[in-house]
Amino acid sequence: MPNDDLFAPVHPAEKLNPLFRTISGEGYEPARALMRGLFKGFEDKDGNFVEQFQTAGFDARLWELYLYAYLSDGGYELDATFDRPDFIAQRDANVVCIEAVTTNPPQGSPEPSLFDLARDSDGSPEAFAKLAAAHQEIASIRLGTALKAKLSKRYWELAHVAGKPLVLAIEPFHDAGPIRLSDVGLANFLFGSRSRWHYDSNDQLVVESEVLE
Repeated sequence: MPNDDLFAPVHPAEKLNPLFRTISGEGYEPARALMRGLFKGFEDKDGNFVEQFQTAGFDARLWELYLYAYLSDGGYELDATFDRPDFIAQRDANVVCIEAVTTNPPQGSPEPSLFDLARDSDGSPEAFAKLAAAHQEIASIRLGTALKAKLSKRYWELAHVAGKPLVLAIEPFHDAGPIRLSDVGLANFLFGSRSRWHYDSNDQLVVESEVLE
């Protein structure tokens, strides 16, 4: 019988994801109650959602649960007939196929966030700008790698997906604080350019686009 309680541990404490252990602790009961309520209506197609949520797949499974909540609250009906992509959502006559995508920590250990790195710098605007550029470049690589892996699945060739919009709903979890800056790295990757800005001699903001090789 599948485990239907997100927070009933399925492994010893040392094998549980650190973030799962945090949210299982004191002070997080409202969040746990909300997530338990969501999971009651969630279709666990693979039968391993709870185990992965508690261990190595915490970020990816949390993102799936978020998307489920987003779609359900938006009035979409979800067809759980097929095991992939993750969601086939319909509202009125509109149908969209959605695959959840995440970037994940290398070897399961999150990289330092931009703000962690900034604390160890000399505090100058120039140093922070260099850190931000490097951080965005890493995010672009992580996001691009995840998207390329999903494109190789060729979901649009499946009979139940063909001819319908296919959305790759992507969110980064590869470092300790990526969500706050994810849009910049993603836009840089998708469009092959990034914005540079400065103030001219008249103190007017100038924004220029730089092509990324």
